Amino acid sequence: MGYQSDPEKSGLILPFSSAVKFHGHICPGLAIGYYASHIGMRWLHSHIGDDSEVMVMVENAGCAVDAVQVITGRTIGNGNLIVYDYGKQVYTFMIKGTGKGLRISLRPEYTLERIDPEIAALWEKTSAGEAKAGETVDLPRRVERICRAILETSGDVVFDIREVAIDFPGREPGAGNVICARCGEPVSSDKARKTIDGYYCQPCSQRN
Repeated sequence: MGYQSDPEKSGLILPFSSAVKFHGHICPGLAIGYYASHIGMRWLHSHIGDDSEVMVMVENAGCAVDAVQVITGRTIGNGNLIVYDYGKQVYTFMIKGTGKGLRISLRPEYTLERIDPEIAALWEKTSAGEAKAGETVDLPRRVERICRAILETSGDVVFDIREVAIDFPGREPGAGNVICARCGEPVSSDKARKTIDGYYCQPCSQRN
């Protein structure tokens, strides 16, 4: 199966501008998540007519997650979007109960550092308030060029795309609350640390 460029012309998903509006600004991470979602949804539509049994797993907790939520309709709260903060541009789409999935991972040549080796330093200078006027103006232009380079290139060039056998974990049943022995605030029992002195929420358990 080929993966065309220009995902906005597929007619299957919302335009990139919808993801930008939701996220608040344009950035390469958002473009990557958007394009991966486009490819994943195309694959899913070719296998099923109803996407109610779809789950998505993302291996980073960055800007891309916003694009995935907007384009796929999967959310963390509903339990059909699973986010692992591994710092990897990897996206897996699965049809529940089939063991079938599509794994989409960014190729090394399409990392930010490869497309524009100087932008990371410019971003850092801008964030620190050290960029010159010309550099501040140039940054959004370079960001847009990077996004275009990603979105206007064939998907199988930007990503390694392959079908995989995978079983997503089921959503854990809701846990009851316990009271943190230090701060006195309620905390889900499955997230609390149990000690001989009682339960502690994670922030309190990390304090001396």
